[in-house]
Amino acid sequence: MLTLTLKEPNAVPLEAECLTPDVLAPLTHAEVRSLSVMLGKRSLRLDDMFDVEGDGSDEIELRGDLGKVKWVGRGMSRGRVHIRGNAGMHLGAYMTGGAIEVTGNASDWVGGEMTGGTIRVRGNAGGQLGSAYRGSMSGMSGGTILVEGSAGIELGMRMKRGLIAIRGPVRDFAGLQMKGGTIVLVSGAEQRTGAWMQRGTIISLKPLAPAADVRVRLRVRPVVPAALRPDTSPPSACRCPPTAPTGASPETPRCPARAKSSSGSAAEGRHVGVSGTTPAGPEMATPRRLLRGGSGGTCGGRWGPERPPNAITSTSPLYRA
Repeated sequence: MLTLTLKEPNAVPLEAECLTPDVLAPLTHAEVRSLSVMLGKRSLRLDDMFDVEGDGSDEIELRGDLGKVKWVGRGMSRGRVHIRGNAGMHLGAYMTGGAIEVTGNASDWVGGEMTGGTIRVRGNAGGQLGSAYRGSMSGMSGGTILVEGSAGIELGMRMKRGLIAIRGPVRDFAGLQMKGGTIVLVSGAEQRTGAWMQRGTIISLKPLAPAADVRVRLRVRPVVPAALRPDTSPPSACRCPPTAPTGASPETPRCPARAKSSSGSAAEGRHVGVSGTTPAGPEMATPRRLLRGGSGGTCGGRWGPERPPNAITSTSPLYRA
């Protein structure tokens, strides 16, 4: 049996496609040590990262935290790989035979597009187990994947044949675009299980999570400009400042709305800050009480040819100043 022990956990992903019985079985001890692996962009020897014990064999044991080691068992067709610890991404991808066992957790894409063999994970697994890689139309088409813990999203996406059994809970989109095969969910799954499923079987021993009922209630409140808001004050009311405007004679009333006619009745209408007309004039036939101008809808202390600061200017007869 060939034993490889990781010297120290690496922060940078290590691509070790050579860690398969098909590659290692016919090699001697020296040839195994000289195999090439990729640490990021650097090419290193296998013995730079692993302590190697024994000659090449169909029985391979990997020790240490291999959570950053990718492509272990890629394309393997025979033998057995036993990982004492965690496993990285793409474990057993494209494998056609043999067996892989992991005592810890496994990352994403376990058994991606595999066609045969068996993968057993004692801990939890990531997403896309037995799924098709991006751009591919066919996922797992044979073999068995067993996970004793939980699994991530898109379990068995586009799988055609084979068996996937998960003891723990599974996240969203289990069996996404599934075309065949069998998925067994012992603890159920979250939302959208079997989305766009065409064929195949999904067995859940617990009720599946219902789809979320999301209802959005919108309350629309129209924003009306201050100049167009209805005036709710009495028609004869005037909020002009108590002091007379600069230059006005004390005999002349500063706002006709305050002036009293000879009969004692208040002048018709209300001055709303639009200059150029008088309350008794013909222009007061227009509903000017619906308009506001000047300072808060008052005359601003002026009644004459000058236009208040915020008076409305429009070509419409309703807003004619």
